[in-house]
Amino acid sequence: MPETILVNVSPLETRVALLESGLVQEVYFEHEGGHGIVGNIYLGKITRILPGIQAAFVDIGLDRNGILALPPATVPDADGSNTPSTKPALFQGQKILVQVTHEPREDKGPRLGRQLTLSSRYLVLTPGADYVGVSQQIRSRAERERLQQLLAQADKPGCGVIVRTAAEGVDEQAIAADLQYLQSQWQNLQVRAKGQQKPVLLYTEPPLFYRLLRDRASSALERVVIDDADGFNAAQAFCQRFLPAVCSQLELHKETTPLFEAHGVDAAIEQALGPRVELGSGAYLVIEQTEAMTTIDINSGSFVGGKSQEDTALQTNLEAVPVLARQLRLRNLGGIIVVDFIDLQQLEHRRQLELALAQALHADPAVRKIASLSALGLVEIGRKRIGQNLQQALCEKCPSCDGRGVLKSAQTVCYEILRALSGRALSGRALSGRALSGRALSGRASGGDARDLLVLAAPAVVDRLRDDAAVHIAQLQSRLGGSITVQVDGSRSPEDFDIIRVQAS
Repeated sequence: MPETILVNVSPLETRVALLESGLVQEVYFEHEGGHGIVGNIYLGKITRILPGIQAAFVDIGLDRNGILALPPATVPDADGSNTPSTKPALFQGQKILVQVTHEPREDKGPRLGRQLTLSSRYLVLTPGADYVGVSQQIRSRAERERLQQLLAQADKPGCGVIVRTAAEGVDEQAIAADLQYLQSQWQNLQVRAKGQQKPVLLYTEPPLFYRLLRDRASSALERVVIDDADGFNAAQAFCQRFLPAVCSQLELHKETTPLFEAHGVDAAIEQALGPRVELGSGAYLVIEQTEAMTTIDINSGSFVGGKSQEDTALQTNLEAVPVLARQLRLRNLGGIIVVDFIDLQQLEHRRQLELALAQALHADPAVRKIASLSALGLVEIGRKRIGQNLQQALCEKCPSCDGRGVLKSAQTVCYEILRALSGRALSGRALSGRALSGRALSGRASGGDARDLLVLAAPAVVDRLRDDAAVHIAQLQSRLGGSITVQVDGSRSPEDFDIIRVQAS
């Protein structure tokens, strides 16, 4: 499938999009001053070991400690003693080399691993291991044996090697040069670690664009289009040194229409930030992300073109399959993904759907497992988490709804205010919705023995209070022996309100 890489460079951000047959499949972002930390190698210090969850907190010099999962043999017993094993138990204060496997999340530090890897164009070096692996994407048995034998004979003391897909058909000299480069990196890393007393960064992955060029350069890559002259020149220099075959595919975007707009990337990103994805037939997908999993619901919508209900369901499901496969990559969704297909009764149709889904997800290297279609029409997909998903990278939690995705209606907030007035107004305290403190108002003082109340709320809520609750407010005024004034505060979110005691000026 022909691939195109688009690189949009701006003063504060670099964006890279991968297109396959003209369709946007993946989008990556890197902000000025640094990129993600996945792949970085640190000399860390164990600050705490938790036997109950077989994990350790490791200080790697960042704001939050990293989390290192530990095999049972390396975890000391709860009383501090060590169970006899073939591996030495770790201990608090120990210095260890760790590599970041997952970016930090909103409430968690980065996840770490002790199996280090150093990547190049053709190989992955695995210090401390003793094996030669070959990418499953290399299908030829003869080529697999050639590469395995070549690396098995190479001098690589104390290291294992994984042969990447790009090494297929590559001559011995190029692979040997790659291995030498990785071994040099590993030796330099070890030298830097010696004598260090504090946690320190020892190795960082190349910038985003160079990593993608390194990992995606193949016979399928047709164009690499960059919209910045300096970035284009830097890419040329990089490719001349490491990827000479890619030099001829580099292009400088000179058109007046912005690069991402011209290729539909901006539109694809905007759509991927919403929950609903329309299909050509009138059917649609609804994608909802939660902390534990992502759910994708397939709906027939306005599509009624099948010969029967079963046929309509099958056509809708098959139309949705390539779209949902693309959305997984575009949104960079990870973890457990549950797809709710429209129910199919015929076994042949269910098998047809499973085959189509497997084929659509075959090109996605992050997909780890696809479960069979359940009796309820559900399919579970396991997909590796790779950095932040699109929503996390571009959005933040809504301050109005606190991330729920919905807001209380004006009617509901109106009723909350009435309950607060009737139940707590005589307490002598300022009353607030959503834990907001009362404000001192110009010419008036909050607190004291004042009987007059001021309600500050959003416009829609105030309209409800004035139109639907006027009689109730009048009754409350009689009980309080003071006035209740309702006032619009246009700066408030729909759920926020304040009830403040005031004294007459």
